[in-house]
Amino acid sequence: MPKEVQSATSSAKITIDSISPSHGPVTGDTRVIVRGGPFGIYASSNPTPKCRFGADNMIVMATYVNCPAVQPKIYEKEGKKANRTAVCLQCENSPASLESKPVEFTVSLAGDFADVSSSAQFYYYKASRVTAIKPRFGPKDGDTTI
Repeated sequence: MPKEVQSATSSAKITIDSISPSHGPVTGDTRVIVRGGPFGIYASSNPTPKCRFGADNMIVMATYVNCPAVQPKIYEKEGKKANRTAVCLQCENSPASLESKPVEFTVSLAGDFADVSSSAQFYYYKASRVTAIKPRFGPKDGDTTI
């Protein structure tokens, strides 16, 4: 007998294990990968997940993507297709924020944000600006400390 898949709107709760990146500029446009879930078993019954960056007016759409089960270290690549055995959420570009601050980040498969039992912090920061580079020149082989 086939097992029934429960809708995320029922008593099932999803969790957020990690988000990457956990910060982005106040101008927005940061795509966030969310690990946790379980997301894969609810994908067919909840095809339009959402991500919320703090307030209710800061909600963007998300899609289900295959990803490695464990978040790679900062110096590691995301992994080959064969190693992407988990299902994650990819939030579309984050909305702009009026100020530099941490906000509560959460997701919802059903769209009402009642189906998630945890949240994460997403930090908005003011983008840095380069005003000068010294030295201006270096050898063509590189290795110049700036």
